[in-house]
Amino acid sequence: MIRLATIAWLALSITGCVTYAPSVPDGYVGPQAVLDDSAKTHSSSKADFFVVEQIDGANVNNSLNETRRRNQGRGMFMTPYFISRPLVAEKPLKVTIKGRTHYAAPIQEILGTVYQVEGIVEFTPKANTRYVVRGELSESYSAVWIEEAESRQPVGQKVGTQGTAVTPIAASESGRIFVQTPAIFDPSVSIPTTANRECSVETLLGNYALSAIERRIGSVQLVTAPEQAGIGKVVQLTIISVHGYEGGAWSGSKSMSVRVDIRKGGVTVGSTVLTRQSRGGAFRGVYDTCADFNRIAVALGKDVAVWLSRESVTQSTESNPKVAEPSDEFESPVTDDDG
Repeated sequence: MIRLATIAWLALSITGCVTYAPSVPDGYVGPQAVLDDSAKTHSSSKADFFVVEQIDGANVNNSLNETRRRNQGRGMFMTPYFISRPLVAEKPLKVTIKGRTHYAAPIQEILGTVYQVEGIVEFTPKANTRYVVRGELSESYSAVWIEEAESRQPVGQKVGTQGTAVTPIAASESGRIFVQTPAIFDPSVSIPTTANRECSVETLLGNYALSAIERRIGSVQLVTAPEQAGIGKVVQLTIISVHGYEGGAWSGSKSMSVRVDIRKGGVTVGSTVLTRQSRGGAFRGVYDTCADFNRIAVALGKDVAVWLSRESVTQSTESNPKVAEPSDEFESPVTDDDG
């Protein structure tokens, strides 16, 4: 059992591009059985899933993947979706099964506790028999197994671990989120001299994001490098584009895009891209270039906090840029009514 930070969020980040094998070979006409996934629902945003990962070494789709896909964009709410699959009967099979805690939104994964247990069960399905993946996940004991649906008798061996406590995300027990600041520049990005040397957009963005996350979510701890978070999850901000010339509004609009990554152990487990831009032109008002970038950084910082608290993890596979106009004041351009 592990505290998951690959968040099967590694599995999650590739869910949209995985090709799944059929659970029975194409053209097979022999005896069959059925194997169902299951789940224990704790709330409208949390459930423990018990699913099939592989059959004889081949990846198959399961209810956890399907739930992520179908609940994309629902924020902190999800509805479990269940998959049943046929099996070749009267033949020994090696079935990889997994039990895992799943939350609807990234911030819940960050602040909550995730349990996972996984292993291989070998058994020979009987023809015309239905089987179910069952399990239990807790701090003291976690296990996953396959049982006959009607008799509820396990088949094969249980996969489990006992006496292992799973801790919250941070290396400490404070439940803090780690935010790396200042933000970093993507090496491939050409940064205007004013934005970099005079305006220090990476520092502005990091500080405003840190402040916005703390206001919206709770306790936050600053780190300057991911390694300082130990085994915890880190919110990392990477500036991937900056556009704007000197001369304030008179020189046209300014914009900045940032990739927000949630990382653990060097692995990206959640990601999105956010973009903000200011209007340019002689009639817009008097702002110098750094004031424009400051307003953009304020807006992006709040966007980061909103994404962490609202967006479904499955949206990390899309990384759709968000383009919007920052407000003219330092009040939040992103309200609770914003989607």
